[in-house]
Amino acid sequence: MTDILRVCLLLYGLLCLLTVGVVSAARIRQPQPAWIAFETERDGNHELYRMRPDGSKLENITNHPNFDGSVRWSPDGAWIAFQTDRDGGREIYKMRADGSNVQNLTRHRGDDGAFQWSPDGKWLVFQSNRGGNWDVYRMRSDGSAVQNLTENPAVDHSPRWSPDGQWILFESNRDGNLEIYRMRADGSAVQNLTQYPALETGSHWAGDSILFISNREGNWDIFHLDHGNLSLNPGDDGDPQLSPDGEWILFNSNRAGNREIYRMRVDGSEVQNLTRSPTWDAGPDWSPDGRWIVFVTDRDGDHEIYRARADGSEVQNLTRNATWDTGPRWSPPVDLPWRGEAVWLSGLFFLIQGFVFPSNAATAKTGSSTSR
Repeated sequence: MTDILRVCLLLYGLLCLLTVGVVSAARIRQPQPAWIAFETERDGNHELYRMRPDGSKLENITNHPNFDGSVRWSPDGAWIAFQTDRDGGREIYKMRADGSNVQNLTRHRGDDGAFQWSPDGKWLVFQSNRGGNWDVYRMRSDGSAVQNLTENPAVDHSPRWSPDGQWILFESNRDGNLEIYRMRADGSAVQNLTQYPALETGSHWAGDSILFISNREGNWDIFHLDHGNLSLNPGDDGDPQLSPDGEWILFNSNRAGNREIYRMRVDGSEVQNLTRSPTWDAGPDWSPDGRWIVFVTDRDGDHEIYRARADGSEVQNLTRNATWDTGPRWSPPVDLPWRGEAVWLSGLFFLIQGFVFPSNAATAKTGSSTSR
């Protein structure tokens, strides 16, 4: 019986250790439930709420009498940066995703806005008029190390980090008309990317390239820096949003006579009207897995937040409130690491027991014989 027990202990210990090794190698992780944060006036002032992607578990996460808006999730989903005037001017704050631990990051009398987290979550870039005109600044995620990156007498605004965190897009009229520029994350190596006498704005990264809108052909079209005009339509198209897999572009357009949400392939093909409603639909945002979109619509008589499949099917009203709900932003894809410490320790314990048990049993047997 002792040998059988010893073998069982050894096998169980090895199995535990093997499980930890396989799980660690496969990097199995536990997904964190997603949220959608948004702006609302349902409490009589502009507040931030969050809800689950099906509209459940609605929570007020600001609960303050002043204006709170412009949700920006941190890359790890733990924090939300937002804009508020609770200290007088428009400042940038951050808080935990549940609304706790609220912190003023900018602490300046100027207006600060159009902010975005760096991909690693260590920095925020933003625009501010604290120096007498609009410039692009960056700061640490705790509000320290504030730096003016543009320092130009022109208007510089709307900064956006590149996916690798090495570059920042921004828009400027420093060459006489509104153009799109990029610079290194420290403000160096400034380049005019568009160099065209028309207006270029609404820029978004598309991998190493960019999407933007321009009126260079007489109306607002969506352009790809490397592939030219993607929308080629007499209507006005705007707000291009690249899908997480880089295959599709969401955008809004009035080409059908009212504002609707469309998608197309990154080369401009397969254009589809996703909303097909006689009312106003705009402000889309992709889910992290690219399978859903959320958007704002007035089809129920006020601004509501809806979600739909990426192909426009399974449309659902998430907010169902008589006041305005707008600005939905899906929380980023966040995985909680699988914790294997307990399994590892359990395996080690049983391995030790498997080796020690026979000697303990033998000792016990010897002791028993001696006592007799």
